[in-house]
Amino acid sequence: RESRVPLKIGIDYTVALKQGGGIGRITRGLMAGVAALDTHNRYCLLTARDTPAFALPGANFERLRLPLPERALNLLWHRLNLPIPVEQFAGRLDVFHAPNFALPPVRAARSVVTVHDLTFLRFPDGAVPSLRHFLLQAVPGAAHRAAHIIADSEATKADLVEWLQLPVDKVSVVYAGVDDRFRPLDDTRRQAVRDKYQLHRPFILGLGTLEPRKNYVGLIRALERLQQEQNLDLELVIAGRPGWLYEPILAAARSAKNVRLLGFADDDDLPALYSLAAVYCLPSHYEGFGIPCIEAMACGTPVVCSNRPCLPEIVGDAALTVAPDDTDALADALWSALTDTALRERLIQRGFTRARAFPWARGAKALLQVYAALENA
Repeated sequence: RESRVPLKIGIDYTVALKQGGGIGRITRGLMAGVAALDTHNRYCLLTARDTPAFALPGANFERLRLPLPERALNLLWHRLNLPIPVEQFAGRLDVFHAPNFALPPVRAARSVVTVHDLTFLRFPDGAVPSLRHFLLQAVPGAAHRAAHIIADSEATKADLVEWLQLPVDKVSVVYAGVDDRFRPLDDTRRQAVRDKYQLHRPFILGLGTLEPRKNYVGLIRALERLQQEQNLDLELVIAGRPGWLYEPILAAARSAKNVRLLGFADDDDLPALYSLAAVYCLPSHYEGFGIPCIEAMACGTPVVCSNRPCLPEIVGDAALTVAPDDTDALADALWSALTDTALRERLIQRGFTRARAFPWARGAKALLQVYAALENA
């Protein structure tokens, strides 16, 4: 039911323009989903001065470029804690949504903050010390100041309730989704990406920033065990930018056979990379959602992943899940996914079904319910 008077909803959209994957993708996907469902309310996308041009998601969306670059805004709002409300730039807002952990000051708007995960608490080695220090200061304060909090999964919601001592009814789960472009591709498109990255042998794919949380060293060790025990013509291909403490990953890759680090892969190439891979593997110690698992499934690729929250919640029965610290179990799961024909086909078909359960419209509907509830709170 539409309100008599449209809400004016402000969104901090800077992360959508600054991050190609992860939180940026979630923010872009949800706003596109909202635009498809809600033509009644008015949306103001606030962006830092140093963000590029972009197409608005819908006719009821406007952009407001703030007068300062992202770094300066972070300094003023989140380091110096200056009480400059977002309404000073945007005018009156009914709801303000900060989708990237930290919440700027607001004057009268009902505020929402998305906390994607609590890696900085659950897996402290997974974040640069300076970032961890910032999140330790910013996230608990934002969570307690906000009128409502959004989590990417039930696992993250449970963490927020337990670790930040939040009321259960103050946190809502809004799932990410998978874009329609993630699907099995024809030979022509796959061949172009195969040639671009020289992917002429069967390979296991890892995707994401090179950092301890992703457990790439464990994945490399599992591949080494397979190579010792089986006669495999197989590569491990990892695509991702260097991150925090990436040096041990680089050293492990250099010392192992048949491991390639591609660096950052173009976003447009991801559907083909998934489609080309024999298996996609995410043996992470901690995730807030794990979008690549669903994207790989949508492309028809079997998935092996960690059994740590929230991955079992997201993949359901459509992937093989193992303890990330158990190298032997990871190697065995990869071997099964590579060689057991019946299992591969079962994982592929279940994966297609599972991926269809995560359209962006699902998350957008849940997000609109949060906005509507705040109007009446």
